[in-house]
Amino acid sequence: MSSRRASTRRAATCRLRGSYSPASSNRSTSGDTPTSRANATSEIPSRRRRAPTATAPGKVTESMHHHAPTPPPRNGTQPPNRPPTAPAAQDEILTPMNVLDLYQQAGAYHEGHFLLASGRHSPKFLQSTTLLQHPHLTEQIGQALAQRLKETGVHADLLIGPAMGGVVLAYETARHYGTRAIFAEKDGHGGMKIREAFTIKPGETFIAVEDVLTTGGSVLKAVRAAEAAGGHCAAIACIVDRRPVEGDLEGYPLVSLTRLVFDTYAPDEVPAWLAAIPLQEI
Repeated sequence: MSSRRASTRRAATCRLRGSYSPASSNRSTSGDTPTSRANATSEIPSRRRRAPTATAPGKVTESMHHHAPTPPPRNGTQPPNRPPTAPAAQDEILTPMNVLDLYQQAGAYHEGHFLLASGRHSPKFLQSTTLLQHPHLTEQIGQALAQRLKETGVHADLLIGPAMGGVVLAYETARHYGTRAIFAEKDGHGGMKIREAFTIKPGETFIAVEDVLTTGGSVLKAVRAAEAAGGHCAAIACIVDRRPVEGDLEGYPLVSLTRLVFDTYAPDEVPAWLAAIPLQEI
C-alpha cells in the first residue's frame, strides 16, 4: 500500500515538473531501493540558471549564480585619477587665475628649489608634462590658445613645437586652430632640426608653440630650424609667459594665455634661503 502511494507521489511530481510519461508511471516499485530512487531522481531535469532580468530602470534582478558588473559613473562623474575640473565652455577663454588653477589641480605646480632648463634657479616651477598628460585639460589649453591666436589676427599655415614639451601642445592647438602640426628636435649640435618626414614649403607661415616661456631658448631654436627650411614665423605662442618684461620675443610677436612672473636667479645670485633648500634639476 505504501509502495503504491510512493508511486503516485512520484507521478504527481513528474507531472508538475513536466517529465511525466506513462512508461515512468508503470515502472515497478517492488524493488524500490536507495539505488533505484537515486536513478529516478536523476531523470528529473535540473532547473536552468536564470540570467538577470531588468525589473525597472536602473535595477537588475540577479540570480544566485550571477552578479552584474557595476556600471561606470555617469552624469559627468570623473574617474578617481582624473583631476576634478569642469570642461571649458566652447567660447571660454582661460584667465590667468584659472590657468594656474589647472596646473594646481593636475599637481603640476611645485614649490622648492629648481634648476630650470634655462640654467636659472627658481623657488617655483610649472611642470607642464604633468598637466598635458590629461587629455581633457590639454583640450582646454589648446582650444583657448587657438582662440587667442585667432582673436589677435595671427594667421599661419602650420604650427611647430620644440620636442618634447611642445609636441602635444602644438598638435592640440593646431586641432582647434584648423591646421597641421609638426615638431623640431635636437640636432646633436646644440640646435634643432626638422625631420625629413615633415615638409615646409618656401614661404609657408608658421606659429611656434611652447608651454612655459622663461627665456625662450628652446622655442627660438625651433623657429630657426623652421626658417632654415624656408618657413616664415608669424608668431610665438605659449601657455605661460614667465619673463619679467612682456612684449615680443626677439622681434617675433608673442601670444600667451597668461603671465606669471616667478623670481629666478643666476647661479651666482641664488639667495641663502633658496640655497638652503635641496636643488632639483628639471
